[in-house]
Amino acid sequence: MDKDRIKTFAEQVYRDMAGTMTVGMAYVGVETGLFRTMAGKGPMLPEDVAAASGLQPRLRGDRARPGRRVDPPGPPCRPGGGPR
Repeated sequence: MDKDRIKTFAEQVYRDMAGTMTVGMAYVGVETGLFRTMAGKGPMLPEDVAAASGLQPRLRGDRARPGRRVDPPGPPCRPGGGPR
């Protein structure tokens, strides 16, 4: 069992899954109008996003808990290639 090959394979699977999930979230953001709602408004609280979008608060996802800031859409990674 070559641990380096397994590690390389696992990392590639992780990157592929992260990319797949990002595309899915972007699609949902566009289709629901969340990106349009948040555009140009800077960081918003989940309650503000729900009120501005007209969506049910539960549809915002687990990441957006009451009182927790939601950053507007931006580049998926910071300069240099790492996650935000």
